[in-house]
Parts: sequence; structure tokens; C-alpha cells
Amino acid sequence: MTTGARGHMTVSILDNDHVLNLVAAILEGPATETESTLRAFFAPEQVEVDDLYRLGSGLGPARVIGPPSGYGSIGTGSEETTAIVMRRGRLSTADLAAMPHLKLIQRLGSGRDIVDLEAAAARGIEVVFVPRPSLDWTAEHAILLMLALRKNLILGDRIVRRGELGVRSTVPARRGDNIAAPTEAAYNWAGMAGLSGLSGQTLGIVGMGEVGRRVADRARAFGMTVIYTSRSPVTSATGGGDALQQVEMPELLARSDIVSLHVPGTAENRGLVDAAFLKSMRSNALLINTSRGSLIDEDALYSALRSGQIAGAGLDVHATEPRSQPDRFAKLESTVMTPHVAAGSRTTVVSEIAAIFDGLRRHGRALAAQTKTRRDDR
Repeated sequence: MTTGARGHMTVSILDNDHVLNLVAAILEGPATETESTLRAFFAPEQVEVDDLYRLGSGLGPARVIGPPSGYGSIGTGSEETTAIVMRRGRLSTADLAAMPHLKLIQRLGSGRDIVDLEAAAARGIEVVFVPRPSLDWTAEHAILLMLALRKNLILGDRIVRRGELGVRSTVPARRGDNIAAPTEAAYNWAGMAGLSGLSGQTLGIVGMGEVGRRVADRARAFGMTVIYTSRSPVTSATGGGDALQQVEMPELLARSDIVSLHVPGTAENRGLVDAAFLKSMRSNALLINTSRGSLIDEDALYSALRSGQIAGAGLDVHATEPRSQPDRFAKLESTVMTPHVAAGSRTTVVSEIAAIFDGLRRHGRALAAQTKTRRDDR
């Protein structure tokens, strides 16, 4: 088994991703600029920077290549690369061949279509998929926003807390054809209209990546029909199957009771949801965004909500974060907003970073053992 040209670990980071950027910063070691970067990422949450650096302890000599400057870009790295850490993109057989010393690929997430697993196995390359609970939580949050809107949760909570619309303590309760004596039950005492749920609704998912697939799984458990648009079909190999129907965007907007966004915030996707997009949605439809605020033209969305062109919007991400005050959307009861928390707190990523470093430590120990064996054989 070969090692890098200098017999030590060379780690290529192939994506400009926030978690992988933190891995690179920790690998670089303590420095004033690095410490500021780490603190800025986690703010306003508090972390002990020394604890973060300790995640990378015990690696041995390591050289870091990357991350690249482009969002979600991917390259082949150096021919000296012994370990790759990545999130998006794919590694072809040709990419693997260009890295003769490569022995470890760590993929942040569960998508198994990023690398030719057979080619990697033939080369003796270990491929590790690092769990990301934050992806599950993001999918749950998308469902949460859908339910909150269909159940008019925010208004209902406010009515109960403040008694804004008054309370009738009793109402007639029907038993068969007879009206019984009043009871303590007072169903919908506020007279809220338009309440429903998710069962029987059609969900249109824009972007069937890892989060999109998780949303689809949860939506089907609620009895929803799921259709989607994506750059590539979803198959059993990528976590989907025959139950999911891929359609073009115009059909998705025309059929969906709820549209949920799960594409990356690239320049290409900026302003994806514009006036034309919203005009193509059904008047009873909801728009859900747990991806990136840049996907939505908020002027167009505000106009669509004010005019009743669509029924509501659930936003965890926003064009400007934090939102400026006073905020025009805050006055719309058809909108539910949360402060970019779908994936949990910032410190959630610490467990993901720790898992990556556990893999790199095993890799480093293996390289050290190989180097020692080679020296002993001389």
C-alpha cells in the first residue's frame, strides 16, 4: 500500500461547504484569523475554540488542499492526496485514477451516488458516509411549516393565549339527531376558517437531493402524493423509487398544493421564485423554503401573498438575515417564519466535524504504520 509522496496524510477538501470549511480551519491549527473564523461561524452561540481544535488532535503530519472557492465545486485534488473530504459532486473512475495514493473518501451525508464504489473497492479505497442529523431535522422543519400553515397554528396559539376573539365556554353537542345538553367541548370556538391538513395533498419538491428525499419520505407518511423536479431522476440507488414522479416545473406548479424548495443557493438559482413562478402556482398553494433565502424574490412573494395569489408561505431562510424591522411579512397571517433554525443549532455541526476527524485519525494511524513498516524493511 502506497502513501503520499512524503509519507504523510494529504487531505483534499473538495467542496466550499460550511462544515468542510470548518474542518479545513481546524486542520490549519490555531491562528488569530482562524479563531476569528470559527467564532464568527458559531455566533451568536458560544463555543470553546480550544475544544474545536482538540477535535483535530492526534492526526499526525497533515497537508491540506482546498477547499475551492466555488460554491459546490469539485476537483480531482493533488496526485499526492491520501484522503478526500467532500459533500457535493461526484468522483469518477478517472478522478480516482488521478490520485494513486488515495485511501480514504469521507462523504458528508448519506448519498451513495457520489463515487464509483466498485472502483474504489478494487483500489482498496475506504469510503465512509458521515451521518448528518441536521438533514433529517431540516426535512422535519419543512413538514412543520406545512402543518403550521394548514392548521393555522400561529393564529390559533395567539387566540388561546390572548383570547383575542372571545371564548364561548359551551356549545351544543350533537348526538345522533338530538341536540344534547351543552358540554365543555367548544370545537373551533374562534370560528377559524380554512383549516385542513396534509393528507390527500400533492407536494411538489423542487430539488430532490438529500433533504428533498427526506421530505418526500415524511410527506408520504402523512398520506401526500409527491412529485418533484430535479436535475437527475431519483432511483432506488439514490434513495427514491417508483412512488416518486419526476415532472417538469410547469406541471409541478400547476398540480401542487404545496411547493417546497430544496435546491442550493447558487447564482444559477438566485431568484428562482419570481412573479412568473408564483403566478403559475395554485391559489390554494403554499410555498415552503428551508434552503436559501436567495431563491425567492421577496417583493414578488409579498405581492402574491397580499393579493391572495397563493395561500401562504413558510420561511426558515430569508433574503436578509436577520430580517430588518419593521418587517412587512410580519403583518401577514398567511406567513409563518422561523430564524434559520431548520437544521438545529449551529453547534449541531460539531458532531459531524468530530466524525470526520475520527475517520482522518484512523487514516493517519494507518499511514504511520505503513511508513514504519517500510522503514523497518529497509
